[in-house]
Formats: sequence, C-alpha cells, structure tokens
Amino acid sequence: MHYEVYIPSGETENIRSLVRYRHSLGEELTLKKNKIHALLTSYGVIIKATDPFGKKGLKEIENNYSNLNYSDRIVLRSLLNDISFIKIRERKIEVELSKIAVNNSNIKLLMTIPGINYHSACGIYSEIGDISRFKNREKFASYTGLIPKEYSSGERVVKGHITKHAPSILRFFLTEISHIVIKYTKKFRSKYLSIVRRLGKKRSIIAIILAETIFTMLKNKTGYIDYERDKTGLKILIMPILIDWKALQ
Repeated sequence: MHYEVYIPSGETENIRSLVRYRHSLGEELTLKKNKIHALLTSYGVIIKATDPFGKKGLKEIENNYSNLNYSDRIVLRSLLNDISFIKIRERKIEVELSKIAVNNSNIKLLMTIPGINYHSACGIYSEIGDISRFKNREKFASYTGLIPKEYSSGERVVKGHITKHAPSILRFFLTEISHIVIKYTKKFRSKYLSIVRRLGKKRSIIAIILAETIFTMLKNKTGYIDYERDKTGLKILIMPILIDWKALQ
C-alpha cells in the first residue's frame, strides 16, 4: 500500500518554523525560571509578587541579593540576563507571526474560536496545512493523536491512552485551548458537563470535539459563531497595533 507524502507549502513551512522556534523559547524560558526558583528556595527566599519576573517580582529578587553568596549571585544575574534575552527573541518572533495572521484567512477563521489568539492559530494552522488532505473530520481527529488506542480483550473493545502520533505542538495547542473553551463557551461547556456526567472528567474528549470543529470550519471556510462571547473582531483589530507596539520593544 502506498501513502501520499504531504509536502507543506512554503508559507506553511515558514509559519511552522517560527511557531516551533517560539515554542522552544517558551520551554527554555520555563527552564531558566525554574532554576531561579530553585536557587532562591535553597536560601529560603519566597517571592510574593503575583508575577515573580514582572517589575515587582524582579524588585523583590533584587532586594534579596544580599542573602545569596558571591557565586550564586553571579549565577542568578546570569539567569536573569538569559531570561531578558529570551523575551526579546520571543517578541521578535511574535511580531512576525502577527504580520502573518493579519493576512491569512485560515488563521483569522481559527481566531474566531474563544481562546485562540494569533500565536496558537498560527501554530494550529501550520501543523494542519491543507485541510483538504483529510477525507473527513474523523480522519483529522485521528491525525491529531488525541484519539485513544483501541485493543480487543475477549469480546470487549478497550480504549487505552491517546495515540500521540501527531505533532506534539498541535496536541499542545488543542489541549490548552480546550480548557479555555470549556470555561468561556456555552456550547463546549454543555458538552463537557454532559461528558462528565457519563464518563467523568475527560478533557481529552473536548480536545477531540474542538479538533472536529476546526476541521469543519476550515473545510467550509466558516468562522466559529458564539452568540454568548464574540471578541474575534477585537483580536483581529488590535493585531496591527500589537505589531507596532512589539516592534518598539
């Protein structure tokens, strides 16, 4: 049996590279922050600011420098410099993604879903590519890697863990956004509560439903309609402003 190999367009590949790099920067940033937390905790220093790495948090860290020995002060300063540099790189990538999102109809369609901003929309779109390569929404849901494995046990079909065959970034975005749509969208919240009553807390199922919704939207070129909450126009409207602001940082 021969399978057709999908080759993404140049534009899709460009977006994918930017998103994946931005994602790696986020992971690198988390690693640096965790090292700082561990270092401060070893001295019994607890930062009380809501954002430990915002202005107030950094001020608290600065005030606790004297509690650290000479070598650890050097390490802490180096880690903080790393964080600052990573944030600069993140902003540059986000500016480029913002420019792309403004001019891409599929990305703007995805942004009609509550919880999807230009960054996550770019990520989802770039990992999907041409939606027409999927025969139906079930095939697309399977591609996401969120469908549980099935195996036979006697006369029963048992569902196991999700397959995780798809790009991990696609699963990451769909899973993260599913938490948001449950909270802010009546349609998804009702489905989730129904699932909870029948099966318990199965958030992965909402991620599958979200994936199927995305397939239908991209296939039919229709946006997500949520009469209860519609901020899509605002998201798209502020993007040029966002681009200019980030370019100045």
